[in-house]
This record gives sequence, C-alpha cells and structure tokens, in this order.
Amino acid sequence: MEEQNKEVEQPQGGELQKVEEKQEVARTEAQLKMEFRSQLEAFTKLLNYAPNPKKIAKHKQGYLYLPVSVVEKDLFKMFFGMVQYEVLKSEQIFNEILVTARIKVLHPVLNQWLNYDGVGSSVIQQDANTKVMDFHQFKKPNAMQLAFPKAYAEAIKNAAKKIGKRFGADINRDIEDNYEGFIKAQKEEKKEEETVN
Repeated sequence: MEEQNKEVEQPQGGELQKVEEKQEVARTEAQLKMEFRSQLEAFTKLLNYAPNPKKIAKHKQGYLYLPVSVVEKDLFKMFFGMVQYEVLKSEQIFNEILVTARIKVLHPVLNQWLNYDGVGSSVIQQDANTKVMDFHQFKKPNAMQLAFPKAYAEAIKNAAKKIGKRFGADINRDIEDNYEGFIKAQKEEKKEEETVN
C-alpha cells in the first residue's frame, strides 16, 4: 500500500539542470548536423550548375564538349586549388592508346580527399590505308607524342563529368536532370503536410 501512495519523484535542483543540459547538447548536435548537411548540399548544387555556354566547344564531328583547359581551371577554382591528377594505367590496343586517369579533390565541406576515375583513348596516327596489324611499321614519327596527351585529356574530362554538370556531365545528353537537393525537397514536403493538416 505504501508503494502505491508514493508520488513519482521529479528531478530536482542539480538533476533537473543535468537533464536540461543533455537536451541542449542533443539540440546543438542536431543543429550542427543540419548546418553541415546544408553546407554540403549548397556545395553540391554549385557543382551541378550547367557550365558557361561560352566555354562549350563544338567538335568537328558535331558533338559539344568542354575543353580540358576549362575543366582543369574550374576544378582548381571550385576546390580552391586542392586538385591532383594521376595516370593509373595506359596501354596500347592495336593502333589506339587507352589511358585511365584519376582526379583527386579535397572536398571543402567534408574535408576529405575524393577520387574520380575516367578513361580516354586516342588513335595513333599512321600512314593512309595501313592495315591495323601493320601500323607499327607505318605509324607517324611523333604519333605517340600526339596520341598520349589526347587520351589523357579525354580521361580527365571523363573523370570530371562524374563530379557534376559544371564539368560537362549533361552535355550531349537527351535528358537532363537538375539537382534539386534533398533538404529543400524535405522542407517542401513538410510545408505541404502542414497545409493539408
């Protein structure tokens, strides 16, 4: 009987203060996480703006592209100079050179190095009407000097497209998908729910 008559004890004095402090810490941690996600999303949006149309070039075969110099300068600008390039692999396949390259960037919000790999190829120039199997005998004297840098540039451009639209991801695609952001979408859904209720 005595146990039933006892009142539930409420935290008093110092205990109440500890509970309030824990709640404040939890609120602060949640706010910091939300701020971090907002910064991450804002930077991701910047990476996914379409490139400046004036910087887009047209190839003689008709397709559009961003020159490698534009890609490299934009990478340098967007990542505050914290960009590295690496050739992972190069190989000759008949009369073509294939390069696999990596772009490393220090993400300014995550503060971590991220890797993006790409591939590119280029034909090794040879005399006209040469059979592919005989091209070693008839390749141009400076063919590798021309082919390797071109394949490397294509690999860098291919890797950069994976970073975002700003680096040419949607050029020549029939369907473009604009990055809206997760946080904005969540806020809009919440507003819609509040309006309905």
